[in-house]
Amino acid sequence: MRSSKDPVEYLKIVAKKKPQLQELIDNVFKMSPVEIDALSQPLWIRQALHNFRTHDDREMYVSARLAQVIQAEKEAAELPQPTYEVRIWDCGDTFIGGDGGTINQWKIEVASGDSFLIVDEDLVRFGDPVIRVGEAERYPLMQGSKFVGYMTLANYKGFHRALLNQKHKHL
Repeated sequence: MRSSKDPVEYLKIVAKKKPQLQELIDNVFKMSPVEIDALSQPLWIRQALHNFRTHDDREMYVSARLAQVIQAEKEAAELPQPTYEVRIWDCGDTFIGGDGGTINQWKIEVASGDSFLIVDEDLVRFGDPVIRVGEAERYPLMQGSKFVGYMTLANYKGFHRALLNQKHKHL
């Protein structure tokens, strides 16, 4: 490998796009020199790992890597959360799901007043469980329920919990 950059710095740059290299860097202090030599990586990567391991910047690397992870989590938290249509079942008790076309498809008993979230046209979330609904069930599901609004998944979980608490207070 020819580069004007320090091999360790170049490895750090390349590792940003290759998770397997980032994992090697993260675990370099757990590996012995023999284990590094036994890796099935190009020579320049093994040499850079040796150099990285012998540098006295372990604490600096760990704190820099931790700062990167924290920054990535902050950026992810700032992304807008997707919203989903939330409805309340308004008909009698019935079983929904498990179109029978595949193995391990479950049916869920739905009672009047139960809330559900439409993940996409094939998946519906009733509280915690997510079930696959077939085309034949989609129409009655929409006709037998009333629209509540659009919510994020976190908002729906709170809404669903509040409905359950309300039901149990009346029992």
